[in-house]
Amino acid sequence: MTDVRYKIVFDGELMPGASTDTVKDNLARLFKSDRSKIDSLFGGRPVALKRDLDSVEADKYLAALQQAGARVRKEQDLAAALSLVETQDEPDPDALGRMTCPKCGHEQTASSQCESCGIVIEKYLARQAQLAESAAAT
Repeated sequence: MTDVRYKIVFDGELMPGASTDTVKDNLARLFKSDRSKIDSLFGGRPVALKRDLDSVEADKYLAALQQAGARVRKEQDLAAALSLVETQDEPDPDALGRMTCPKCGHEQTASSQCESCGIVIEKYLARQAQLAESAAAT
């Protein structure tokens, strides 16, 4: 996701001249919610009312909520940019180099373990060197 995303944050503060009861009623109507659920927004802690918005959508929410009497702000939504989807920034596996397993001969992308037989290559080579030394000593 390359474009900037925004969220609308509310701290429980009111626009100048707005009364708490009126703002709570307005927010309940806007969110089509119980007044009791709206009361929890006035705890003095920042609450993201809406997330993952483009700039135009965020400006619309900002205007509507300010018109309702809530002092809200538009902030960049950094969490919206996070994703578990693979990106193009990953290196190409073929660019990492190729190798052949010393035990089974399987050709694969360079790795510490063989994809085919499962050996840990460094340990296998160390053991082979030990066996060669033992055979040469006798």
